Amino acid sequence: MKGGRNHIALLGLLFFAISGFAQEIRFSQYQAAPAYINPASVGATPHPVLRITSRIQQFGVVSFLTGHASLSLPVFLTNSRELPTGGFGLNVLQDVAGENGEFRTTIAQLSAAYNIYLNRQGTQWLSLGLQAGYRQIRVDYSQLHWPSQLRYNGFTGTGLPIENAENQLAALSINSGLFWMYDATRNPLSEAPPVRLYAGFSLQNINEPTYNFFSASQNALNLGYSALVGGEFWINNRLTLAPDMLTLWYEQWFAYQVGTSVTYHTQYSTPSNPVPSAIRLIAGTWYRDESSLVFLLGMGGRKWKAAISYDANLATARRGISNQYALELSLQYQWFSNNAPKSQSTPLY
Repeated sequence: MKGGRNHIALLGLLFFAISGFAQEIRFSQYQAAPAYINPASVGATPHPVLRITSRIQQFGVVSFLTGHASLSLPVFLTNSRELPTGGFGLNVLQDVAGENGEFRTTIAQLSAAYNIYLNRQGTQWLSLGLQAGYRQIRVDYSQLHWPSQLRYNGFTGTGLPIENAENQLAALSINSGLFWMYDATRNPLSEAPPVRLYAGFSLQNINEPTYNFFSASQNALNLGYSALVGGEFWINNRLTLAPDMLTLWYEQWFAYQVGTSVTYHTQYSTPSNPVPSAIRLIAGTWYRDESSLVFLLGMGGRKWKAAISYDANLATARRGISNQYALELSLQYQWFSNNAPKSQSTPLY
């Protein structure tokens, strides 16, 4: 009976996740998946960028395995190769939950962004983004055990006590976003402090897609909002500080994450003319929803970056319970053409 109760609890939790407030899949390393947070971010980079993120989150019988990959491509409609007109992006995500992978969410999204430059030097600009995504939710009822299936020799695996229930649903979701960015280092003749700043706002599930596993239910993904602010500041010729904050809210559900990372540049450079290091060492920590601390270690070069993070549980109600953790790994690679400038882009990249 214990296995049956666990599976029933799992199914109830999964259905609540559809109809409740905590609807969106979240990454602790949201900097490694900017297009998933805000579609306007695909207009921020002057180079093609590939990102891969994997998250493992375990809560006893209910475990979550999430994989994400994205590709951002800049678009140039002018002669300048340093100032992209905009960009296109592709996001693919799959989230698997349950002891045997009973619940799966698959998302595929296409993004487009257009840049509006606010000065001639291109140090300050706005990106306007739009995103359309296909979301599929699937439940494998055959992997669940029910009390009515229990016999003297174990669970029969037949006679599911569910009527008029769909096991696979799909719908189209539409998102939009706005991003403001300021990068003083794009103008080497400027006397302004060598900082990079950004702020973004996005709308999620504008069309509020509906997923009804049961004919009598009405489960819709509510309209959601996200805001991201941050920047990068030079402490000295080898150290940079990059604080940021992400907030998410869906009707009555609100979440946030705030913290900072510090990067050590092994190659000497000056703040007014930073030189991309052969190797950069990164460490950071964030406070998440009053329930966990996120610790990150990473390293990178001019073209690549890799990081691993760990969510340490702070919730009193879950202390002492085994398997309370979350682990994330992110990888990033960007391509440069032969005549591409050697400037660095925003802290998001």
